[in-house]
Amino acid sequence: MRDDRLLQLPDGLDWAEGAALTVNYLTAYLALTKAAKVRSGQTVLVSGATGSLGHAVMQTARALGARPIALVSSPHKARRAAGARAWAGPWWSGRGHPGRPKYARKTSGASR
Repeated sequence: MRDDRLLQLPDGLDWAEGAALTVNYLTAYLALTKAAKVRSGQTVLVSGATGSLGHAVMQTARALGARPIALVSSPHKARRAAGARAWAGPWWSGRGHPGRPKYARKTSGASR
């Protein structure tokens, strides 16, 4: 068996939780570090930030020292993103000028 595909299970996680980590969080980590080459201090725009992968991307970006900005579709989702410590929470309505934020603010749950 190749051991380069094994991960140590963090303390406090059971087998089911550990198995689930490799789905969204490994995908997020590889996307940020291999594809995007995100470094500490950079800002990361996360589309769909309140979905399962988007949430993992936001948390992983923070762990890498980056500032995630959540791009979401409603004020409700902006509040959920703030709970995940997004640095900012703009949301876009389908109306008006495309590419122009209807609402954007620094979230209260965020810190630099």
